[in-house]
Amino acid sequence: MASPASARAASLEVARANRAGIDMRRPFRDRRLAEFFLALPAHQLYRPGWPKWVLRQAMRGVLPEPVRRRRRPTTLYPLFLRGIEREHEAVRALLGRRDALWPRYVRREWLDRAGPGAAGTGDGIGSVVLWRCLCLEAWRSRVSLAFPGGVSHE
Repeated sequence: MASPASARAASLEVARANRAGIDMRRPFRDRRLAEFFLALPAHQLYRPGWPKWVLRQAMRGVLPEPVRRRRRPTTLYPLFLRGIEREHEAVRALLGRRDALWPRYVRREWLDRAGPGAAGTGDGIGSVVLWRCLCLEAWRSRVSLAFPGGVSHE
């Protein structure tokens, strides 16, 4: 149940978005959609082992069948891995900088062992840590360009 405070926060969010020219939409809160689901027989709403059954049925012919029929959620890991492999030299240059910040927080040998491409690893903590190290260094590079005097990191 929504409290008055959360209703107020939602209305402020919509107002801020409108001022920025963003049209906030919440399709699953549409009254017509709620009425449609309430009118469906229960056996059409759920299939054991198939999350979002009605949505999957609605996407027949729209989504590729392997995507529509997968039973488990997916992540962006395959896309991330392809980008890391394709831009391998840029990644090495960014992480290999002599003045890199990330080694203050992560041991190099751990990242080498746990990051994408390491033997036996996949979508997990190693990928997340690598992503955050890359983001830190990319952010620092941008800040250095924006503020040529440098940013203190002591």
